[in-house]
Amino acid sequence: MSNTNKYIFVDALFLATVLAMTGFFEISRAENAVDHSLYGELLRKYVNNGRVDYGGFKKEEARLDRYLEILERVDTKGLNRNEQLAFYVNAYNAWTIKLILGAYPGVESIKDLGSFLKSPWKKKIARIDGKKLTLDNIEHDIIRPRFGDPRIHFVVNCASKSCPPLRSEPYRGDDLERQLDEMTKAFINDPSNNYVKGDTLYVSSLFKWYSEDFHDDVISFFLKYAEGDLKRRLTAARGKLKVKYLDYDSEERFCSLGAKVTFGSPGFVDEHSIEVDGKTITSKTWVIATGSSPFIPPVEGLEHTSYITNKEVFSLDHLPESMVILGAGPIASEMAQAFSRLGSRVDVIQRSGQILSREDKDMADEVMKVLAGEGVRFHLNSTVVRTKENGGRREVLIKDAEGKETTIGAETLLVAMGRVPNLEGLGLDRIGVETHKKGIQVDARLRTTQKHIYAAGDVTGAYQFTHAAGYEGGIVISNAVFHLPRKADYTFMPWCTYTDPELASIGMNEKRAREADIKYSVWTEEFKANDRSLAEGESVGKIKMILDEKEKLLGVQILGPRAGELLGEWVAVLNGKVKLSTLASSVHPYPTLGEINKRVAGNYFSPKIFSDRVKKGLRFFFHLKGRACETTEGK
Repeated sequence: MSNTNKYIFVDALFLATVLAMTGFFEISRAENAVDHSLYGELLRKYVNNGRVDYGGFKKEEARLDRYLEILERVDTKGLNRNEQLAFYVNAYNAWTIKLILGAYPGVESIKDLGSFLKSPWKKKIARIDGKKLTLDNIEHDIIRPRFGDPRIHFVVNCASKSCPPLRSEPYRGDDLERQLDEMTKAFINDPSNNYVKGDTLYVSSLFKWYSEDFHDDVISFFLKYAEGDLKRRLTAARGKLKVKYLDYDSEERFCSLGAKVTFGSPGFVDEHSIEVDGKTITSKTWVIATGSSPFIPPVEGLEHTSYITNKEVFSLDHLPESMVILGAGPIASEMAQAFSRLGSRVDVIQRSGQILSREDKDMADEVMKVLAGEGVRFHLNSTVVRTKENGGRREVLIKDAEGKETTIGAETLLVAMGRVPNLEGLGLDRIGVETHKKGIQVDARLRTTQKHIYAAGDVTGAYQFTHAAGYEGGIVISNAVFHLPRKADYTFMPWCTYTDPELASIGMNEKRAREADIKYSVWTEEFKANDRSLAEGESVGKIKMILDEKEKLLGVQILGPRAGELLGEWVAVLNGKVKLSTLASSVHPYPTLGEINKRVAGNYFSPKIFSDRVKKGLRFFFHLKGRACETTEGK
C-alpha cells in the first residue's frame, strides 16, 4: 500500500469515528433496519399508563426531531410487512406528538389544535418515502388499505379521549404480533370502553367509525380477544347478542338533539363572539361550562416525576405494588381504600391535621380509622418537600410538623390535591369577565360580570359535583332561555364520599355552624343500634343531626352503610320543609337502615316526651300511678 493510500485509509477511519460519534451512522443504519431506540427512550420517559407528559417532550423536542429525521431517511421498500406496519404506526404517533408540541402549552389533543390549525390532521407535516404526507394520509391511505388489520385501531393514537392510549414502548417488527394482540386485548377488556349487559354488547364508538374494517361483525372480533368476565358474558349470551354503540356524549347524539358540536379551543374575541378552528361564532347568549382539571402543586421535582391523577387512575395496565397519594380529600380517600383493598401498599400525605377537611373532624377521623385498620398509612400535618424518580420508582420527601424529614418510595404517585377551573385560552380578561382564585365570578343567577354570559359547573368553583352542575344547568336555562328569574340556592346541596363506610352530608355541619357563629345542638344515633345494620355485619358509624338554638334543622351527616342512599330522605325533609315531628312519627319498615333517620329525629323529642314536667301532667290529668316495677339500677 502506498503512503498516499495509507493516509486516505487513516483519514477514512478518523472520519468514520467522528461520524459515528455524531450519530450519522445511526441514521445510515436506519435506512435499512429502522432504529426506534431514540423514540423508545422518549416514550419510556414521558409516557406513563397512557398519560403523555407533553411538557417533558417539549424540553427534548430536538431529540424527537432527530428521530423524525431518521424516519425521513428510511426506504420502507426494504422492510418486511411487520417492519413496515411498525414503522408507519410509530411515525403516525410521533408526528401526532410533534404536532401538539407546536401549540403546547394549552393543548394536549389533536382536536384541541382546531383553534391553532385548520384541520390539523390534514396538514402535510410528515415526509415518508420522499413524499409529504398528512396524518390522514398515513392512516387512511397507507395503514388501513395496505395492511387491512383491524388491530391497528388500537395502536394508532390520535391524542383524544376516544382513542386508545399511547404505549410507553415503540412498535417493533420482530414483536409486532404480540404488541398488536396486547393493545387490542387491553382496549377490548376495558369496561370503560366496552361491556355486556343482558343480551346487549355495548361497545366504543370506535367500532362504529371503522365498522367496515371489522367486516361488520364486531361480536366475532370480541369473542376472539375478550378475556375473563367479558368472555364469560359474551359466551353466555352468544346467539342472541346485539351491539349498541356507546355514544352518549358523541357528536352524533347531540346533533340528533339539535345541538351542533364543534371541537377545538375556543377564545372570546369580543363580548358576543368566539373563535374556534379558524371560524368565528357569534351568539346573543353564552354559557361557559369548561369544567376543571386536577390541581398540580408547585412541588420541586414533580414536573420530572411520573405521576397520575384521577384522569389516568382508571387506565392503569396493572395493579401497582405500592402507591403514594398527595392529598386526603374525597378522591384521595376513595382511591386509597380501593387500591389498599386490591393489594397495593398505600401512603397518604396530608397537609392538615385531618383527612376530608370539609367534614367534621369526628366523622373524618372515623373514616381514617377504618382505612388505617385496612392498612392505609397516613402522614398528617406533613408537607411535600420534593419528588424524584429513582430506578423506576417514585420517591417523595416529606416534612412533618416537627421538621422531621422522611422519604417514602412507591411504584405509583397519585396527585389528588383538589381541582382548578379550566380558564386558560378563553380570553375572559379581554371581554371583562372577572374571575377569582376558585373560578369565574357569578351572581345568584349564575351570570358573569357580562350579564349575557353565564357560567355553570366546576368552572365557577362553587360545588364541584356532577349533580351540582346539573342543578346549575337548570338555573341557567331558566334565566337565559325562558327569562324566568331564578337564583341558585346551595343551602341544602348534598354530597357523599364513597369510602366504605360512606360519608354523606347535607346542609350545615358543626364546622360550618361554628364558622357562621351559629349556636347549635347535636343529636346522634349509632348504626350499632340499628338491627338491619347489625344483621349485615355493619356496626361502624352514626347519623348526626344539627339544630340551631330555635331547634330548626340545619343539616345532617351520615357515616355508615349506604349513607348516600339514606341521605335522600333528608334531601326531601330539608327542601320540603317537613317538620321533624312528621319524620319522627312516620312508619318505616323493619328492619331497614332507613329507621336510623326516624330514630335520630325521635331522639330529639324523647327528652321532651319523658320529662318530669310531662310525667307530673300525666299523673294530674290521667291519674298515672308511675312505674309498675323498679330494677336494682332504678332504685
